[in-house]
Amino acid sequence: MKLQFNLDKDEALAFKNFSDMFQPLLAAKKGLEVEKYGQDQFIRDVFIQGFNAINMEFTSFMNQAISENEEELKELGAEVVHNEDGSVSLKETETSNEE
Repeated sequence: MKLQFNLDKDEALAFKNFSDMFQPLLAAKKGLEVEKYGQDQFIRDVFIQGFNAINMEFTSFMNQAISENEEELKELGAEVVHNEDGSVSLKETETSNEE
């Protein structure tokens, strides 16, 4: 997949400054020489790390929202399961069809 977007002048300058400062640090963290850690790889790594950070933030938000609304969810037929790793998940509660 190829992603492409345009930056205005200020955004481009901010990215250049960011890249100049952090590309050597990420290369070192990966055990690579700066010359062998190209701009494309740097941008890919920054994108993936940002994506992962947003995913973790969203997951944390959802866990909190589920925990705070446990009773309401139960009334709607969902059981909140507290997992060992601290996360929560929803499980559909079984309803009885006996009359």
